[in-house]
Amino acid sequence: MVDAISHRLAPLAAAWHEASWATRVCGGLGLLLVLAATMVAGIYLPAADRQLAELRLQLQHRPASAVPLAVAASPLPPSSATTVDWHSHLYAEDQLPEVLAAVFDAAQLQQVVVTSTDHARQPATAQRLASHDIRLEAQASYPAARRFINQVLLTHRGIALSQWSAMRDSAEQPVARWRMTFRILLRDTR
Repeated sequence: MVDAISHRLAPLAAAWHEASWATRVCGGLGLLLVLAATMVAGIYLPAADRQLAELRLQLQHRPASAVPLAVAASPLPPSSATTVDWHSHLYAEDQLPEVLAAVFDAAQLQQVVVTSTDHARQPATAQRLASHDIRLEAQASYPAARRFINQVLLTHRGIALSQWSAMRDSAEQPVARWRMTFRILLRDTR
């Protein structure tokens, strides 16, 4: 049996002796690295397992009055839109100033600097609802712009984002210029 093993290892030994000095050093360092990683894993993994077990135990025995680890978002209400009342989610013309104020408040809250606005009223047609389009030119970081858009869309059912683009003059520019167009859908008052 020893002869069979030595017979199988003979090509490896020959290759080792024929290898250059640099190859032997790299191979030896690689082997040492694997051994060191195995030793480190053997030392730290049991400690990590112990900490994980302790955290699970603390979680099981946590009092009900404790602050939740994460606050779950309230689920969206079930869709109640039917052919009779779907328009109740749209805004009346007289609600437009309140909705616009909420959009600008969201921009201020999320640190989006609105530099210019453009408003356009779209009348209702046979294929499209009446709407009020507001195009915002703004400056903000990418996370701030995303938070702003999310806040507007998630808190107002009758608003849609119809256009969104970012522009930078150079890669060094820390704050992008954004162009966002929100479409505020309006109820037909006829």
